Amino acid sequence: MTYIGATKTMSITYGTQSWTQDVSAFVGTNQAMSFSIAASTGANMNLQQLRNVEFTYTVAQGSVVANYVDDQGNTIAPSVTTSGDITTAYTTEQKNIPGYTYQSSNGAAQAGNYTVNEQTVNYVYTRNQGTIDVTYIDQTTGQVLTKKDLSDGTNDPANYTTGADIKSYTDKGYELVSDDYPSQGAVFTDTPQHYVVYLIQKSVVSSEQKQVNETIHYVYEDGTKAAEDYKATPLNFTRTVTTNQVTGEKIYGEWQAENGNSFAKVVSPVIKGETPDQAQIDEVMGVTADTTDIEKKVIYKRNQGTIDVTYIDETTGQVLTKKDLSGGTDDPSNYTTADDIKSYTDKGYELVSSDYPDGGTIFTDEAQHYTVKLKHGIINETDKKAVNQVIHYVYKDTGDKAAEDHTATLGFSRTISTDKVTKEKTYSDWAADNADSFSEVVSPVLKGYTADQLKVSEMTGITSDTADISVTVSYTRNQGTIDVTYIDETTGKVLSTKDLSG
Repeated sequence: MTYIGATKTMSITYGTQSWTQDVSAFVGTNQAMSFSIAASTGANMNLQQLRNVEFTYTVAQGSVVANYVDDQGNTIAPSVTTSGDITTAYTTEQKNIPGYTYQSSNGAAQAGNYTVNEQTVNYVYTRNQGTIDVTYIDQTTGQVLTKKDLSDGTNDPANYTTGADIKSYTDKGYELVSDDYPSQGAVFTDTPQHYVVYLIQKSVVSSEQKQVNETIHYVYEDGTKAAEDYKATPLNFTRTVTTNQVTGEKIYGEWQAENGNSFAKVVSPVIKGETPDQAQIDEVMGVTADTTDIEKKVIYKRNQGTIDVTYIDETTGQVLTKKDLSGGTDDPSNYTTADDIKSYTDKGYELVSSDYPDGGTIFTDEAQHYTVKLKHGIINETDKKAVNQVIHYVYKDTGDKAAEDHTATLGFSRTISTDKVTKEKTYSDWAADNADSFSEVVSPVLKGYTADQLKVSEMTGITSDTADISVTVSYTRNQGTIDVTYIDETTGKVLSTKDLSG
């Protein structure tokens, strides 16, 4: 025996025979029911084949499907199906779906009762829009070269990378400093994304050289050669030429002595049985890149080694000190530069180079010239400032706060370089950390009140010297009016008028 709730029919199968009866009239009552067969044919006898029994009915089930779709009908989250006894209550839920905003629902009600037929509730969402901006900044000038503004649906790829734009600038002579934009591209999100690409104007440094020579001729009184000419180590001078690859501008440095700016004294060579008219050629000081080659002559009429070590301040180009050593040929000099170098590093100098042998040297027949180069050590520090903007919103009549203050801050930085030798400090220009202007601010709308300033305009040209800015927006209560007119209907005349305001 089978009961079908949807059609409210009872079926009985006996052998190969089946009988069906509509029992909807009995559903929901306690009325007794019997089931009989009036007649039959074949092997089934016309006998009472049934007996009264007690029937138990199970309530039919209904179902509700909640779909989550975008405004194009595309599924954006798994559907949720619930079921329960028909006529009992059901509820469905709105989901928080990342990247989407709920708009409306259609189909069945969000809450109701189960029915025999399946019900469908469609929750409809719209795609959120994301924004990305990429700012290209010339770090040399602080100027914005260009700004890329991108927008699309959240979770969509930006389909943009910085490679091509960076190459266009490096082709013009720029050099990449930093790029915080993802190398494989970004994805739009609910939150605006800001990226910065810093470039500098690339400079190529080359050099120009000049050389000044000193030659000493050794001759007998008759003019014939007494010894090979003395050719001093040439004094080499160099200056830098810095070429800006973007602008093409060239900047020339000062001429710098690479190995000193003086020719040391030169002891005349010993020739047995001969005495030179000059035991030595004195030191030539103040040699510059513009000095012409020097030639001198020593005449022998019929004999000691020297060493000089020159300490040069490369920052100023000045000679700090000079050690003149002398002694017999092949004797040790008994001098090293370690103590003198330490005395200068203790004062803030840094060693650049020294061509004097670490363990000392020996005197030879020829004068020896060595140079120790030092430079001023530098300490760099960062100095910061902030400029604040506060907008107060108050009621004009009481001065009480009408709305929360609006606050904004701009940061500025500069570099302080301290010379460890002279203690002199040099300051770079103040530079804005992010921006040099305060954006326009629209005053809040307060019901029943009017602001004396609908907006606080954008403030540009903010510098590190700008004082903190305070602006007050006052709200005045709006006024209403009422008039009451008294009329004599007999004559039609106005008896009086009352004017009220508040």
